[in-house]
Amino acid sequence: MHANYRRICERAEIEHPLKAYALRRTFMTHRLDDGVPIDLLAEIAGHANGALARKTYIAPRTARQKVAVEAVGRRLRALTGTAG
Repeated sequence: MHANYRRICERAEIEHPLKAYALRRTFMTHRLDDGVPIDLLAEIAGHANGALARKTYIAPRTARQKVAVEAVGRRLRALTGTAG
């Protein structure tokens, strides 16, 4: 798979292609956003059970969401002049 991917990137003149793992992770994250059950994603990814998929895809996503919500809150407080 990696050799084919490299050839495709070379033909498309992509100098710094993403690693295959990054593409896989992006695919899985988007499917989670689409509502695909984590256990099905774990099966697609070849994980023995859903625990690894939860750790890999849900925990980082939740952390990123928390950071985003906090940033929005700070911006709103700055705009409205409220403390908090």
